[in-house]
This record gives sequence, structure tokens and C-alpha cells, in this order.
Amino acid sequence: LSRVRSTLLTLTEHRGSEGTALAPTLPLVQALMERRRLVVILDHFSELGDESRQRLLPTADDFPSAWAIVTSRREESFGGKVVLHLRPQRLTADRLWPFFTDYLRLVQAEEALDFDLHERAVGRLREITAGIVDEQQAITVLLAKLYIDVVLAERRGAGGSLLPASVPALMLTYIRQINAAIPEADRQPRELVVRALQHLAQASEERLFRPRAVRREVALRALARASAEREGMEAEEGSHLPRGGVELLRYLVDRLLLVEESPDGEALRLVLDPLADYLAALGWLRQLDREGDGAWEEFLTKTLPAKGSEDAALAQGFLRALYDSAVHAADPAVLGLEIEPPVVAKLAERAAIDPARIALERERRRLRRLIDDLAEPDLAVRLQAIEELCRRRSREPMVTTALGRVLMSEQQDQEVRQAAAIALAAQGGVPAARALAELVDSPSPDGTVAAGAVALRRTALEGLGLALAGLREASQAKAREEMRQLHADALDLLVEDEEGWAEHDLRLPLLQGASRGLQLAASSDLPLLGSGAGRKVPMLTLTARKEGQALRIRTEVVTPAVWRLPLPDGEQLELVVVEGGVYDIGSPDAPVAEEGRDWYANQRDGCKNVNVEAERTVRLERFAMARHAITKAQWRAVAELPQVEKELNPTPGSFKPDGLWETHGQPGALPVDSISWNDCKEWLQRFNSWLTSEWSSQGGQGEPPQLSLPGEVQWEAACRAGAATPFHFGDVLDAAWANFDGGYTYGPGRKGVYRQRPVPVGFFGLVSRWGLAELHGQLFEWCGDQWHPDPKGEGWPSDGQPWEGVDSALEALATAQKEWKLLRGGSWFDGPRGCRAANRNSNNPADISTSDGVRPCCLLPPGSLLGS
Repeated sequence: LSRVRSTLLTLTEHRGSEGTALAPTLPLVQALMERRRLVVILDHFSELGDESRQRLLPTADDFPSAWAIVTSRREESFGGKVVLHLRPQRLTADRLWPFFTDYLRLVQAEEALDFDLHERAVGRLREITAGIVDEQQAITVLLAKLYIDVVLAERRGAGGSLLPASVPALMLTYIRQINAAIPEADRQPRELVVRALQHLAQASEERLFRPRAVRREVALRALARASAEREGMEAEEGSHLPRGGVELLRYLVDRLLLVEESPDGEALRLVLDPLADYLAALGWLRQLDREGDGAWEEFLTKTLPAKGSEDAALAQGFLRALYDSAVHAADPAVLGLEIEPPVVAKLAERAAIDPARIALERERRRLRRLIDDLAEPDLAVRLQAIEELCRRRSREPMVTTALGRVLMSEQQDQEVRQAAAIALAAQGGVPAARALAELVDSPSPDGTVAAGAVALRRTALEGLGLALAGLREASQAKAREEMRQLHADALDLLVEDEEGWAEHDLRLPLLQGASRGLQLAASSDLPLLGSGAGRKVPMLTLTARKEGQALRIRTEVVTPAVWRLPLPDGEQLELVVVEGGVYDIGSPDAPVAEEGRDWYANQRDGCKNVNVEAERTVRLERFAMARHAITKAQWRAVAELPQVEKELNPTPGSFKPDGLWETHGQPGALPVDSISWNDCKEWLQRFNSWLTSEWSSQGGQGEPPQLSLPGEVQWEAACRAGAATPFHFGDVLDAAWANFDGGYTYGPGRKGVYRQRPVPVGFFGLVSRWGLAELHGQLFEWCGDQWHPDPKGEGWPSDGQPWEGVDSALEALATAQKEWKLLRGGSWFDGPRGCRAANRNSNNPADISTSDGVRPCCLLPPGSLLGS
């Protein structure tokens, strides 16, 4: 090193006897080379033209120096000479932070970025350069410097945006900011400067697509074209070069310092290699878009260097810049052009870029930033990070680990832990299920669950089932066993006062969570209805019967068989079988009449002195019924099928998903509302037609089932499941079991929450003995029957089929209600009286209401293979 230093000083500082500086002479250089006292540096060797390369390439005869330093984009052979190859220094992701710090210190701008802005800037640079600039996920120091300069300039500006969104945008932003620093009186228009540099980057009479010097006259023609483009015209070939080209060149060289001249002024080149690559790429994209059809094919097949060729190796910087610019061309800050996906794919292949790997790396960077936000002190930031992780549904191990830590941390807010449980459920898979199971398994110090932790553990149980949905049976075994253990802790409470209800509220939610989790886990592995035995799924039932002035509340596990029917777009409908037999329906009249059965005469024509809920006995054939009301996702999947008789709105309803579970855990699981009876008939016709055509391809055997609206007798028999009480739950209805206006009570029940909207299907984890959920409250459900005030009037069907035809008494009254159809079940809007099993409601078949939904049924197909 001392010899090199001495030589350099000799060349630059040698003085004559009178102290005047002497320029190094050729004999001096030759003498130093012969004595091996001169370090030969060949800069940008791979970018030189063939003639220059051959003239400079050292041989044993004309290159006496023992070694040389060479900067080149590739390895160069020097015939046995000792060569030190220098490549541009690159920064890996873990070095960006200290580089930022060092550079800010160097330019005395340490105070310009606070910690948060510093962190976001580094993260943004990592994201926009992921996988594009270098396959080892490193970027050049020059690119990092450009980026920091842009950040600093934006920071110093008034109200500017923080960062460009891509490397092409970064390059253009850098040029515009340098240009903006010139005093306005001397400043050239920024778009003219950008166009001029693009044309200059494209100009060459040598090998294409590498940063290189160009002859002065070629550069001036390119700049003239840029000036002409801005004026809306093209420079005529061979015409006198406009003076603007010379002026523009001087501006780029002397003012912006982005172009340098050779000592004799006859050659020019862009100073910054990455900038040259990107400007050339952007120039070509603009030119190809202007040339139109056929230009891309010729460019890809004839103009670009052949794949695997020497030129292709030299052009790697340009090819990657071309791909990156094409990906971001639609950004108005870049070009505002749409590049066809097949073209982008071909560019990726030519540039040896794997877009999938780039996308994966970018996603991982985003995930790391979100994970970092989980440690932020600001509650809103943590919740926002979890919501974004929920939306991404990534199964990256680092996400599972991070969410698992949040879930188990007692230092975290309860709201954050709850959100983490839902995010793990949405993520799905065995690792997420293990994290949720860890919370389920973790005992509290005194062996009980504190009231504040009940909701969290319930969510973890529900999420455990959701995470396991779609996994193999063996993967679900352990979690199922854990949830069954909770089922073993059955309730048998005598509730006499608030203390009894408090115990109910402490213990029941865990059983509900386990029941819902088991149902969700089983949902992805159900057999087709009519093609084999159903899957036995453990579920929870609850009964509450009066004992004096108290309530005896008991829970029990039932295991009804569950089947499915496929719907378009991968949706499915879960069904259970209501066994055939004799059923008692209706409600008793005075003196033991149920509360609320006397409302009809005031609100329905023809009901005065009519026993609208008359008790009656019916004999039914067994039939299958949907476990839940039709959801928004199920409705949309069928409503988008071809029309049969009338148009359908694929997205009806007034209620939007609320919270993480509805948005990301069970998206589309809210029951569809605001649908008319006529809409339901059209929906069923579309579904039945689709199922008939798809049955065999879906694996169905025999004849396909056909769905219909249930008869109100079928609906009530299914709801009661043999119970003779007002609700299949027993003598009362509680807001912890069903969705209704909890501000009203029934019998010895208590007041509860009024949710003022539907909840996702399966929300309560409670079912009737047949396995049907949300039959009391939630939404009224359309039945196939015409409205008849007297359920035992002339012609009523004792076999449970829908009762069609206009009621003669209503027809005699000439009331519009003669056209109305039946609704059953009550809704979120009603008090418990309107949610009784025997309650009968009706509405115009063309009307819609936020309280109305639908739950179809079907008679079992002939020869169905339902198993035992």
C-alpha cells in the first residue's frame, strides 16, 4: 500500500525544480509500468466497446505491469496476469439500517429522520428492492444513497410524500428532485429532463443495453428528439440540429452533473449505472407502447440480446431494470402504461428473475414489519397489525410464532389477545391449532377461569376448530379430544338469582366455544347427502325448565349425522335429517296459554276468534333440512347462476361484516337478509338446476336431491325436535343462547344484550336435538305455505307439505293479506314472544325486510344411501 501511495503521489504531485506541477508524460508512465511502480486501473471495462477492449486488453508484450485493478460486471481474463476484480459494493438487508445511520452522519443530517421515519424508510427500501436488484437480496450502495437523498429531499419539502413506491419511481423522483434544486430562472422543465435522459440512455451505435459512452453527435440527436417530443413534433431525419439539443446537453453536464464528457468532449455517458439502466428501460417501454402491435414481439425475439449470450450477461442490469419498470409501468409516477402479463412473464424469464420468489420475499418483509408492530405500545397499532395479518392469512412460521406469543402474553391487552386468537384461526393449519390449543390447555393458578378470560378461551376454542377445518382426521384428533373434555363438564345448574346466572355465564361459554369449534372442524369433511352415511358431529344442546321460582339449566352432547350439498364457487350447505313420525305442534290455548300467542287479531285480518296456533298432530316423512339459514356467501354463489324467471341481487342485505371473525374468520357467514319469498323461489330453481347438471361430477350417487321451502309444519316439527315447550331450549329464551331483543324477558328469564343485527351462523354453538341451529331469533325464515289464519282450516295438509291456495276466509274479506306467505322463527329485532316455536308470521311474497331470511329443506331422494 505504501508503494501504491508513493506512485500515486509521484504521478499527481511531482514538481519541477521551480515547484511547478508537471503533467505525467507517456515515457514516465511507461517507465513506471516497466518498474512495476504503477497501479493500472481499468474502470467500467465490460461497458467499453470492442475496439477499446481489444486495445486495452493486456498481453505479455504490451502490458508490462504485473497486475491490474479492473471494475467490470463480469469476470475478465487477462492472459495470466494478476487481476483484482472490483465490483460495486452491495448492502444486504441487515446492513441497511447502519448504512442509513452512517450516511446521515456523513451528510450531517442525523436529525432529519426520527426513529420511526428512519425505520419506515429502511423497511420501504427493503420492500421495493426485494428480489429485483440482486438475487442475494442485496442492493448497491449507489441505489441506497439515491434513496436516502430522495427521503431527505421529501422530508425537507413542504407536505411531500415520504417515499416512491418502486425503484423506477425512485429513479425518476431522484432526477426531478435534482432538477428542482436548480434556481427556477435557470431550470429546465422536469419532464423534458427526464425524456432527454431516457433518450440519451438509449442512444448507442455499439452493443445495446449496457451503460456506455456515446459519440457527441449521437447524443445531440437523442436530445433533439427529446426537445421535439416535448413540443409535440418529431425532428426530421438529417435536419439541422436545434440549438436546444446543445443547451440541453450543457444543462445535463454542467448543472445536473448527471452526464459526463470525455476529455476531448467527443463522447458522453450517464454518470450513474443504475440510473442509466432504468432510464433506458423506461425509454424502451414508452417507445414500444407508441409503436403498437408487433413491436413487443420483435423487441423480445430480435432486439434483446440472445438468452445465454455474452451480451445477455453484460445486459443483466438493463434486463432487470426492464422487468422492474414493466411491473410498475401502470403507476402514474412511472409511465402510466399497462404492460400485458405475458410480456412481463417473458421479461422475467429473460432477466433470470423468479417473480414468485420476489413476491414471497416482499410478503415476508411486510409480515416482519407487521410482527414488529405487535410490540408497539399503541393499542391501535397492534390491533391494526393483527387485522392485516388476518387479511393475509399467511401460514409463515414466524407469523404463527408471533401471534402465539401475543395470545399467551398476560401483558397484552385482552382485546389484542382476542384478535390474535382470531388471526391464528384465520391462518389455519396445525401450527396455528397448536398455539390455540396451548391457551386452551393452560390452567389458571387456582384451577378456574377468571371471568375476564372466559371470552378469550371461548374464542380460542372456536378458533381451534376453524384452524383445523380441512386438515386430515388424524391432525384433528388431539384438539377434538380436548374439546370433548370440556363437553364432559356438563351444566346442571339451579339458577335462582344473579349468583346462579353468574356461574352460568362463567361455564357455558366454554362449552359453547367447544361445540362451535367441533362443528367448524367437521364442516370440511362431510359426505354428500344421499351418497352414504352422515358424519356424527358432537354438538351441544341446552334445556332450561322451571323448578318452582327457579330454572334448572342443563347441557347435553348430541351427535347428529351431518351431510352436505355442494354449491357453486366451492360453497356448501350442511344438512341433518329430521326423522319421520308423528309430531305434536302448535301451542296450548287458555288457561295455560303461552305468553304472546294473542297478537294476531290486532295485526292480521281474519284472526278474530280464530285459534291461530291451534295444537295439532301431524305425520311426517323424514326429510333433510339445512342446519343454518342461508348465508350471504351461499346466496351469492347461487344468485350468480343463469336466471330462470327473475333477476336476483347477489349481495342483498343491510348488514356488513363487523370485526375480525366476521371479516376474516368466517367471511360470508352472516345469514342473508332482505330477500323476498319470490327471490327464494328463484334461488332454489337456480340451485336445483345447477345441482342436477353437476351431481355426478360432484361424486353424487342416484338422483340428486332437490331443495324447496319447508312447509310450516315441517319447520315447526324440526324446530321442536320433540319438545312441547315454547322453545326447544325449554321454558325461557336467553340472549346468551339466541339472537333477539334481549331487553325483553320470557317467563322467569332475565334481560340481556340486544345485538341489533344478525350474527354469523353457528355463533352460539347450541343446537336442537336434530342438530339445527338459530331457529329462535336471528331471522324469520320463509316457508312454502300460503298464509291461512286457521292452521286447521279446511284442506290443511297433515303430512307437513306446504299449504298452497288462497284462504277462503281471507278471500271473502277481499284483503291483500290473502296473497301473503308464511314466516317462522322470529328475528334479531323481536322480543322472545315472537321467537316461540309455535309463533306464526306472514308477509307479502314480494316484500323484503332486514328481519327475513331462508332455510331450505328437501325430501330425501328415492333410493338414497343414508346409512344407519
